[in-house]
Amino acid sequence: MGKAVGSDTRAVTERSVEIPWLLERVNGVSYERGLDIGSADAQYQVPRVVGVDIRRAPKVDVIADADCLCFSNWSFALALCISTIEHIGERSVGYGTTYEEKKRERVMDEIYRVLAPGGRCLITAPFGKYGPFGFGINFDAASWDHLIARCPWERRDETYYALRGAAYVPARRCELADVRYCKSPSRAGAVVCTELVK
Repeated sequence: MGKAVGSDTRAVTERSVEIPWLLERVNGVSYERGLDIGSADAQYQVPRVVGVDIRRAPKVDVIADADCLCFSNWSFALALCISTIEHIGERSVGYGTTYEEKKRERVMDEIYRVLAPGGRCLITAPFGKYGPFGFGINFDAASWDHLIARCPWERRDETYYALRGAAYVPARRCELADVRYCKSPSRAGAVVCTELVK
């Protein structure tokens, strides 16, 4: 059974809604093997997943770039990409990465490739007004739809949350067009949580 670990209560972040959203979709669901892209800083534990990241960390099983995974087609029944896709392709001093325009798209292609038919992808990202926030991007409706549309996914669920005061609350997509990423403390002003099925 999956669970949240190491929660930081100093400042509410999008993890306060992403992790429960993720665990609700994983707990009690049978799957043989899963993949967690960007697992180095994961604040949750999900059984039977292979953690992939570009740096070594306790929850990383394979050090690899997510746009060229070392797994064969149809290797996984579940893929997790929690608060990761917004950083892929962006310049990051901490990760030693440079800007690559099409890298996010290649990652989505790879996730689709390694998922078995009927496999699920659980993906979250900052959402609202499009723009960079230093080490990632805040997706808007057009950029998010473009990213998802690269492969013939079925969108099973798409849930939005917005930061209101000291908490994230459910929101409608149409309410988030002007929401920016918060810089101090660093956290999403809104977040999209999407369940895709291959």
